[in-house]
Amino acid sequence: MKPKPCTAFRRIFSANAAYVFLAGGLVVGCVALAHCAGLTICPVKRWLGVPCPTCGATRAFALLLHEEIRDAFELQPLVMALACIALPLLLMFRIVFGKQRMRKLIATASKSPTFWCIAAFMTLANWAYVIARGN
Repeated sequence: MKPKPCTAFRRIFSANAAYVFLAGGLVVGCVALAHCAGLTICPVKRWLGVPCPTCGATRAFALLLHEEIRDAFELQPLVMALACIALPLLLMFRIVFGKQRMRKLIATASKSPTFWCIAAFMTLANWAYVIARGN
């Protein structure tokens, strides 16, 4: 008896989710070891000598977890703004309006040139800040 397509998809998705979780754990472990050893793991910073746009995001999240919110925002303003403002708003929108409307919102936004221009500007502004700060 052949499984239903939905059931087969769920099995594949579950297996892939497990692999993603395992890979994420390995990455976090490697980052932690490199940090403890004092190594720079960012290839952009290592090869080009300038920090990448998200340089300091891991340290900023660590500061956020230690309730040092001001220091986290000073270290990485864009990532912290997304983590503290955008993600909770999207989660609330998802809970209030439902999955289908959320998908429609994301699909509409991802096709908008204005959205991508704003995202590019914010990323470049954040990158300039990170470089000027010398992360």
